[in-house]
Amino acid sequence: MTLTISPEESIPVSRLSEPKNFSNAKEPRGKTVLCAEILRSRMPEWDMMSDSELSDRVCESLGRAGLPVSAPVLKVVTRRMRQAYPVYLTDYATHLSRMDDWLSGVEGLLSIWPQGFVRA
Repeated sequence: MTLTISPEESIPVSRLSEPKNFSNAKEPRGKTVLCAEILRSRMPEWDMMSDSELSDRVCESLGRAGLPVSAPVLKVVTRRMRQAYPVYLTDYATHLSRMDDWLSGVEGLLSIWPQGFVRA
């Protein structure tokens, strides 16, 4: 079985986000954070790179994707995680349903599930 993570082997970034877009924050003006996720299984040699080396590689990859980073990079922070997203058990729906039922009783709460499903 072949698992294709990304359609383009030369672009190892699997998810790119700018957290400021999901916030009402207006500060700091003229600065933002760019979050690039890289699957360790795709680029195991990147595990040993410094923050600066990773930044350079990510910027190069984004440029190849037509998303050049033209602003100066002021700081780079990496988080190397063994697992970032949930791995569901076969009976996850039972447990998720119980939690969702409880959350739906909290007035004014908007529950956003993984994968972007919104439950009001």
